Amino acid sequence: MMMNRDFSSLSRWLVKRSIVLGALSSIAVLAGWTPDFSAPTVSQAFNSSAFAQESAFTRYVRAAVALEQRRQTLQSQLQQVTGGNVPSGVCQNIGQVNANSRDQVRNLCQQFRQSFYQILADQKPPLSIDEFNSFQSQVGSRQMCERVAQEARRLQLGEISCKDAK
Repeated sequence: MMMNRDFSSLSRWLVKRSIVLGALSSIAVLAGWTPDFSAPTVSQAFNSSAFAQESAFTRYVRAAVALEQRRQTLQSQLQQVTGGNVPSGVCQNIGQVNANSRDQVRNLCQQFRQSFYQILADQKPPLSIDEFNSFQSQVGSRQMCERVAQEARRLQLGEISCKDAK
């Protein structure tokens, strides 16, 4: 009889504990407190380690291509705002723009500047402004432009034209 009583109290204790754990688990799920037990796939692990080991030059190419795409979008937006007349260096000389469009142009230029910093920060590891500018200052040479174009092709980021490089 004693053993039956011990078993009965043990089973009650287990039932109570299960109910409490179940209630706490339900609350956690409803509150969004769920752990992420998913292990990274082999390709995710490979990609993250590959990006972590990229050279400053490769990170520059990735950033430069992203910035060029963003610059082209900005150019289209500026043409719409200014009626197709976008002065050279408009973001540095907003005074060249029609007074009615200046605020919109200023906002677009600020958005572009913010995206520039974000694109550099998104590189793994982040690319500093000095690193970016160091490479950017060399791109005017044909040799450097061709090196950038080759790296962009290797990364499958698209084609880069070096027709204006010296």
